[in-house]
Amino acid sequence: MNYTLSSRRISHNTAEKINPLTGEVEIFFADFILDWPEMMKNSIDIITYASYASTIKQKIVPYFKEKEYTLSNLEANPKHIQGYYQYELDECGLSANTIIHRHTNIKKCLQYTFQID
Repeated sequence: MNYTLSSRRISHNTAEKINPLTGEVEIFFADFILDWPEMMKNSIDIITYASYASTIKQKIVPYFKEKEYTLSNLEANPKHIQGYYQYELDECGLSANTIIHRHTNIKKCLQYTFQID
């Protein structure tokens, strides 16, 4: 893998996030939440789906993608999610009501991750 990386045949080591003890891959929260509305599409109203997908893609994912938090990071450090809410309040000037809606998306997504293990 290192040779392939150094010869620039690949841009990054895809195996670096594999846990050598369990063989599990760390999943970035931004990637999972981006896919989550698609997973829920058949069980929610189309307007709800469109709202979730739009908010997630445009507002939630950019913050978490930059931070590169994994699902494990968020489970171990819920303060990272609180940091997002504080960022939206302080830096973006969002209302508490808007933060509550974003919290609903994040909470439902994380609940789903626990359901599917």
